[in-house]
Amino acid sequence: MKASRTFELVEFMEFAEEEAELTRLPERTIELRILSVSKEWRRQGVARKLTEESMRVARDAGFEAMRICCTSEYTARLVRRLGWRELYRLAYKDYPKLSGRDIQLTPTPGHEHLYYYVT
Repeated sequence: MKASRTFELVEFMEFAEEEAELTRLPERTIELRILSVSKEWRRQGVARKLTEESMRVARDAGFEAMRICCTSEYTARLVRRLGWRELYRLAYKDYPKLSGRDIQLTPTPGHEHLYYYVT
């Protein structure tokens, strides 16, 4: 991936983070960052197990909440099934208009939104 494309994606995620108003979350909130499973291990419950174990560890450590940024519909679907609530949603196609930036993000078909979820 070109450096300029990476920079655009970072800017997009920073914009979404500001718009989601994550500062409203409890002080003791931890982020589950980059949930990804290798292709040969997908559809075997690995992502679910990783998420459930992360939730348990966070609870045991005294965190009040967990948050996750989902750039994939698969991850969003998983955390919804685990009872996480949607905090924010941004359609990739709406980003240029909302941000005032002339950037066209082209997600993989079926992955039209970035989401923030919280437990």
